[in-house]
Amino acid sequence: MKGTLGDSEERTRWRSKQNLDYAYVMMYAQNRGTYYVQMDDDVLSKKGFVTTMKAFALENTKKKREWIMLDFCQLGSIGKLFRSSDLWKFIEFLLLFHQDQPEDWLLSYFFKIKYCQLDYNNERCIQEQNKHWIPFTPSLFQHVGLFSSLEGKLQKLKAPQFGKVELFTPHNNPPAKVESTINHYQEFTLENAYEGKNYFWGLTAEAGDTIKLTLASPIALGRYRFVSGNAERPSDKLHDATLEILPYMPVKTTESYTETKDGYFIIDEFDESGCLEGSFPSRLNPVASVRIKLKNASENWIVLSEILLEEI
Repeated sequence: MKGTLGDSEERTRWRSKQNLDYAYVMMYAQNRGTYYVQMDDDVLSKKGFVTTMKAFALENTKKKREWIMLDFCQLGSIGKLFRSSDLWKFIEFLLLFHQDQPEDWLLSYFFKIKYCQLDYNNERCIQEQNKHWIPFTPSLFQHVGLFSSLEGKLQKLKAPQFGKVELFTPHNNPPAKVESTINHYQEFTLENAYEGKNYFWGLTAEAGDTIKLTLASPIALGRYRFVSGNAERPSDKLHDATLEILPYMPVKTTESYTETKDGYFIIDEFDESGCLEGSFPSRLNPVASVRIKLKNASENWIVLSEILLEEI
């Protein structure tokens, strides 16, 4: 395979294979549903995006518009919705030109060839294409990944209509002294995260490191929620760590929970998802302190984007 568009042989092979991957996925999907939507795995979505997309498709169908594609994101191939019955048209186009252009370029050329006559000026071409390529605003999806599957290629494009991406979720937590053996980066302190002002961004942690929340006074706690990682730093997650609590009063029966040497009880564990949500055991209330303890060293830095301790 020779390079095209001035690209290297490696880059040409990468984007050509990507085109074939798209085509094969479309062929697999075309008989399995009413609609097909193209999506990347490194995107954020607006809440209720599935309902919004279906409603927009039905709305345009009821208006008897001869649409081929509904566009829910202004970037590349993300959020492009077809009727499954129309997929074969673009599949054939992809297969025919898979070695010549990237997929998003081919998508644009597909509409130009199909709806733009040679005697049309640019404005007339766009008008005709817009009858069949219908955008939805604001964008339902935002690309957040940085590294492409092509080594050395960075993907920095963002959908401007998506709006601001929230990097942390604030809560009104009960007063507490917060401390950690994990050093923080710049202003991303544990105190700011606990008070809902920012997220906690800790440097690489070692086994045995802790994040400790000592309540100003013992409190009966109900629900807890801890979320690690965020849209900009999805890999900086907490995992292989325990959630532990120190009861204020002596506990008579502890069969269900493992007690540490310093009197804490392990009530939950972080897994690869990097999130924890649940309720504090009633028989361990009131709580004097809550602690997260790493069982193993972390390969990445650590982001805590949500901390919730809910009083009963």
